Amino acid sequence: MERTYEHLVRNGLEPRAMGRCGEAALAQHLGIDYRAEANGFDPDRGVDLRYGGSTIEVKTTSRQQQSLLVPHYQWPLRADIAVLVWPVDPLRLWAIVGWATRADLGAHAVWRGDLPKACYQFPYTRLRPIAWLPNHTSSSPSF
Repeated sequence: MERTYEHLVRNGLEPRAMGRCGEAALAQHLGIDYRAEANGFDPDRGVDLRYGGSTIEVKTTSRQQQSLLVPHYQWPLRADIAVLVWPVDPLRLWAIVGWATRADLGAHAVWRGDLPKACYQFPYTRLRPIAWLPNHTSSSPSF
């Protein structure tokens, strides 16, 4: 199955909607009521969700095995944590790939001015498992 940005757009899933799908998938996974207005956040300013006392920026990509990308205008990351999500079945199933802290990104992200949209790139292979996302009420690893 083709999973490119162009395929998603042809099938009616525009970039903003794709991002909202990623945010909704993470919110559902974490048991958070997902409505931007209910959370009191402005998703366009770099904070999408709050979980266990931490703020989260969800980064959704249209391609599997792509890095977590942060545009220059969102750098440094405003949220405490960034989470990468990508489509498995674009209109129904989304993979929550992993997460990194603002400090992780600051230490290991690389500026990619050579990409069509210049941004900071953090390899998906360096992300922490979503099961380790701290909620401050369990014995999850701290960051």
